[in-house]
Amino acid sequence: MSTYVWMKESGTIKEEELSAKLQRYHSENELFLAYSTDSFCAGHALENELSELHVKQLLELRIFSENKELYYCRSRMGEDFQWRLASEENLEKDYYMIQYQTLDINTAKMEQDGFPTDTYGNLILYTTVGGKYKLPISREDNCSKIIAYIDYDEYGMAKIKDYRLCGFLYVKEEKQNG
Repeated sequence: MSTYVWMKESGTIKEEELSAKLQRYHSENELFLAYSTDSFCAGHALENELSELHVKQLLELRIFSENKELYYCRSRMGEDFQWRLASEENLEKDYYMIQYQTLDINTAKMEQDGFPTDTYGNLILYTTVGGKYKLPISREDNCSKIIAYIDYDEYGMAKIKDYRLCGFLYVKEEKQNG
């Protein structure tokens, strides 16, 4: 068991076991982000969307909600996945902080194209430099909410050791004076 207080469970899982597990996964309230050797994919953590993942090329998979994140990762294809379940439930505020990261979205281009979606209803986003990706967000969402987990060394110095995704939301931009 981990010494990190935000890790509720952890372990390893074989590639074929993860494939079987994802074929049975069904959660209306969770989203996923997947990083593979050749792609980035995001969507709702439902069997039909997760079944499209190519687990043989998968390097990282985050299945997350407002309350927890299940994270699978490996550094090379063919290796077992390490996994952990993270949550700040019953965790003192000294061990985590909330961050909001702005998404790179070219809203003018999206509006021009009529806010396109994929077959699952995930919004197809354009970046400000011309890239394209999809996320399970609404038209108004402009940020990701992230929990950064903090650990302390023997001298009491804090360091971010891990993070998890919570979701996507709209955060009003404050105008800077000067």
